[in-house]
Amino acid sequence: MMRVLLYNGYGKGSLLADFSDRWDSLSWSTALHGGFRDCRLTVPMRFLTATQGLRFESNAGYHFRHLEITEGSAQAPHLRWEGRVMGVAAHFEGMLEIRALGYWASCRDQRVTTLTYNDTVDDIIKDMLTNFCPDVNIDQAGIADLQAEGAINITWNADQYTQDHIVDSLAPLGDSSNNVYYFAIWDARKPHYAARDMSAVDWEARLEDLASAGGIDQDASWMRNEADAHDGNTANRTASGAETAPAHWPTRDALVQLPSGTSSAAMLLARDTFLDERHVVQQQTQFTIAGHIVARSKGARDRLGQRQAMRAGDVVKVVDIIPAGVASPALDQIRTFYIVATEYSAHTDTVQITVDRPASRLEVLLSRIEQLEPTRSA
Repeated sequence: MMRVLLYNGYGKGSLLADFSDRWDSLSWSTALHGGFRDCRLTVPMRFLTATQGLRFESNAGYHFRHLEITEGSAQAPHLRWEGRVMGVAAHFEGMLEIRALGYWASCRDQRVTTLTYNDTVDDIIKDMLTNFCPDVNIDQAGIADLQAEGAINITWNADQYTQDHIVDSLAPLGDSSNNVYYFAIWDARKPHYAARDMSAVDWEARLEDLASAGGIDQDASWMRNEADAHDGNTANRTASGAETAPAHWPTRDALVQLPSGTSSAAMLLARDTFLDERHVVQQQTQFTIAGHIVARSKGARDRLGQRQAMRAGDVVKVVDIIPAGVASPALDQIRTFYIVATEYSAHTDTVQITVDRPASRLEVLLSRIEQLEPTRSA
């Protein structure tokens, strides 16, 4: 059974509403960066009843309340999505509409004061979450230890940037193994900053399970096999690095622009991570799964083998896409994919997944936030 519950706060002090058997439409998404992204819910009800979710006079309405979607028994629920209500509408024809965002959105609540850091990426993220994101869980065990990568000396000015922008600026720095890192707020509002992990296949599907698929689209305009980097000061520009490409491919170079104050060592790591990602063609693959899927790796959370349990950060293999001889779960860009975004519709019980290498900019990946909460001017 799918439960759709609205609580007074994320501490679940009191249950405000149970929409479990009442919703008319329900959908949610996940993405990297971000984690639980957005959720939309409509519930048929009389207009005057629906207005209880609005703010008026002494009634605070449903804004910033905790919305939670679970499956399984009430005694052992399995979380599918959680976030805070950001939009409420009472429709005259008899409908309550709720729009909610995952707790990564709380990284947009406060702008930083002028901050200067001479610290590692993980400690900068931890400090910002602690000081500016009170809705995020204080448990920071999911933030990778990047102490070995060394400190960066960086400054952000007041009244310009929120936390999601700063995390986005840090993400291209990578690590000494050229890993790509993603930021997310997942279950229990816990923050995660972790490298893309292709060590195990989480889900398997077959072509017959795909409701729609546009095929596999590879774009060579993405490719860059030579690059250097600087932090806004050309005097700090790194030497050019290069990656091997097929003999008939031309040399295509790029400049990796990083925040002012990024150390020379960090700039080199960012350059090499960029090249590791970009020296191959970009693959754009998106498809909708409506048929049977098989859970292959449970990991730390229950999956139940259901489409609604899929989320960004999982690995899915479409087993009958060629080449059939590839047995490794490594990212082969042909049939084994790292999921960077999901869109689940409870009405159709289908999940649309976007896979492979995404753009590195958080505001691009999560551009749909602008439909709900416009960016504030400085």
